[in-house]
Amino acid sequence: MTDEEKRAANIIWNTAQRYDFEPDFFAYDSQGNAELYLNVIIGLVYKYYDMEQIIALLDSFRFKRDEVSYSDILW
Repeated sequence: MTDEEKRAANIIWNTAQRYDFEPDFFAYDSQGNAELYLNVIIGLVYKYYDMEQIIALLDSFRFKRDEVSYSDILW
């Protein structure tokens, strides 16, 4: 794990108030740095929502014509 991956994971774990999982998603800015805002959002999703359902929803977007738009709206 790179330093930025560790930073992103720590933001997610701290926000989720859980340290017992490996996040499925990380957010980085255009320079490859861990992005605070989106990683906080990811952590909040882990904290308050059923992540299995979120992943299933994201998976349902795969191969759709507007896959990127659906994912962007969800996040």
